[in-house]
Formats: sequence, structure tokens, C-alpha cells
Amino acid sequence: MNTAQKQDLLIFSDHSVISNQMCNGSTHDLILVTHSEATSPTWLLNALVETIVFGVPYSLKAEANSSQHQVGKSSSRNVSLCSFVHDLKFVENSLMKLKIDVNQCTFIDCMTNFIVNNIGKSNEVTLKTLVEKFPTNTNGTIFLEQPELLLSLLDDLTSDQLQKMFIIPLMKKCGLLIIASNTGLVAIDEDHIAAKELTEFKRFFISNMHKALVIMNLKPLDTGRAKDITGTLRITRGGKHNSYDKIHPVENEYLYLTKRDSTKLFYR
Repeated sequence: MNTAQKQDLLIFSDHSVISNQMCNGSTHDLILVTHSEATSPTWLLNALVETIVFGVPYSLKAEANSSQHQVGKSSSRNVSLCSFVHDLKFVENSLMKLKIDVNQCTFIDCMTNFIVNNIGKSNEVTLKTLVEKFPTNTNGTIFLEQPELLLSLLDDLTSDQLQKMFIIPLMKKCGLLIIASNTGLVAIDEDHIAAKELTEFKRFFISNMHKALVIMNLKPLDTGRAKDITGTLRITRGGKHNSYDKIHPVENEYLYLTKRDSTKLFYR
């Protein structure tokens, strides 16, 4: 692998990561990033945030010092970030490492005191309140990390309700919704999670796959982590019909290597 040529991340047929034809004010697309506990999606989400802000995922580029290329190239696209596993400090640190002005992004805190703040509220009221925290911008992008945890945090919440009262309203608020989900949850033994809850997790993941234009799956090596390979990134088309005339998702598979704060991609 040391002699393999590093590759750029490409998702669409116009050789882009996020095509300029998207977020045009009239489309509402979903990109689904799936992973497990063994494959952190942080580096990939960072690359997608960079692409929205700068037009290019500099953290995956070959240049050792990409920050010099970023000056003055920020886009006017609105970016909203929401995580059910990371707080504001984590997000701010990630943005600073990417040389992104934190004021360019809106952070919606859905983690701090979530249970305390929603005691006694119905699921409908809780989800409606969450949706209202997000700005409406049909040219913008929303990043949503592990919304499936709401199925555990809210009593008797079903996948259908989560889709109807949270995911679909968020899709209508933006041009592109990027969801990162830990699909490893469906592999949890039923001794540690209720069978009904496990079923709702599965239904939620499948529903998002049907809605997605693109699915990006991070997977560890079948043989375990190697010294020069961390895992694989597989890009496939989702279940949504492609409504664009000039672009389409390009199915591909990469090997990736993550060391410290750096990630490199290689064709498999």
C-alpha cells in the first residue's frame, strides 16, 4: 500500500464530491453515511463539510498545507450541524482544524440535557421543537449525526414517526440532508436491547436507504485493521430516483488509511 497512488474522493459523474447542481432551491436530497463503532465517520463528515464550505475536501487532498488554498474561497451556502453524540466543543474543534470559521456554520445542540429538557413532553412536541431549531434554507445543507438514537431516547417512538415528524421535515428545510448513522446498532444482541427497539432501528435505516440519493458505507477490513489500511469506503446509489439530467452518483470503492488527523484514499 505504501506504493499505491493516493486518490481524490469523487461521488458524482461530474467529478465532484457534492455537485454544484445540487442545493439549487428546488431539490431536497439525502446522502446517507453508514458506519459501525469500529469505523468513525468523523474524517468523512469533515471532508463533506469542507466541500460545502470551500467546494473541495482539502483534508483529503495531497497538499500537505491546504489551508493556504482556502483563504477567500468560502461559499455562501448555509451549513447546519447537529449531533446526538458530540457537543459544541467537539464540533468547534473539528471546524478549527479544517480552518473553517465557526460563524459560517449553525450548530444545533441536540445532546446537552436532552432528557431533562424534554421530561413530560410528548414525542410530537419534542420533535417539532427540534425541527424548529434548524434554519430554513433550500440552498443549504444539514448534517445530522446519529438521529437513530432518538428511538432510544423517546418512549415508544417508532421509525415511521421519526421519519414523519423529524427526517422528512428536515429534508424540506434544506437542499441536502447528510445523515450519519451507526448501523452497527442492529448487530447488538437482543439480550442488551429490546426486540421491538431493534426492529425500529432496522426499519429506520432501511427507510433512509430508500430515501437516499447516495449511500456511503464505512466498513472495517474483514481480516481486521492492517498497518497500512484502516478500512473501506463504498459508495453506492441509494433508493431515490435520480432527478438530475447531467449528473448521477458514481459507484466506487476505496481503501482508506487514517493516521492521527490525516486520512488518505486509495482505489481498491
